[in-house]
Amino acid sequence: MFQLLNKKIRLAKSYYNQAKIQENNNRFDKAIPLLNQANQIFQKNRCYLHSSQCFLDLSFINSKFGDYHKALELNQSAILAVRIQDRSIINDVKIENVTITYHFNKANLSFHLGNYRRSLKLYDALKSKWRDRLSNSQLIDINFNIASLYMFQKQYEKALESFKILKIEYEKYDNQDEIENCDLNIATAYMFLKEYGSSYKLFQKLRYSQNINFQAKSCMGICHLLKYQGNYELSKQYCKEAIN
Repeated sequence: MFQLLNKKIRLAKSYYNQAKIQENNNRFDKAIPLLNQANQIFQKNRCYLHSSQCFLDLSFINSKFGDYHKALELNQSAILAVRIQDRSIINDVKIENVTITYHFNKANLSFHLGNYRRSLKLYDALKSKWRDRLSNSQLIDINFNIASLYMFQKQYEKALESFKILKIEYEKYDNQDEIENCDLNIATAYMFLKEYGSSYKLFQKLRYSQNINFQAKSCMGICHLLKYQGNYELSKQYCKEAIN
């Protein structure tokens, strides 16, 4: 009986490992059935911690697809699975890792669903309780979303300072796209703070980005900047450039 159980769990873990390979290569359509197969076996054999990890991965994939409501349901299923796990045979650190990921996902999904006040509270709680356990990439994601929340709430001075700090973090990893994304947000914050010279300088710099998305957005930024200053004719030219 014990050998049969081990065989089933090994099979489930094999499905899960195959799913992770597909997920890491963005082949989500292939990862989903493997995760569901693994999860079904884990559930039947009361391996709820492993099941919770399947739910977290499925939540992540649905979030990537933009189905945030489904992702939220799957994220909730993950924490419910952990709560019924027999803790006498599981390392508490592993349970805490799932719990942290659950709260991290919950905050991110609240952000994507437009529940900005709730997500800000959840982010603050995460940083307060688990700062030492969060990965550097998780902390950067949290800080980026908090900076974006400040922008959405028209707290432009807070947004400006937050994106400046984030830019320094991205520069450590030489992540050019994220550096330029920060520049775009910094330029936008300057614009709303009516610091037009600083805003124009950054937007102009981004016109020569290697990323065509940033090129277009910078032109549109200059378009709005000129419009705010009453230069409608020149504004139209940059608007056309953004569209083209």
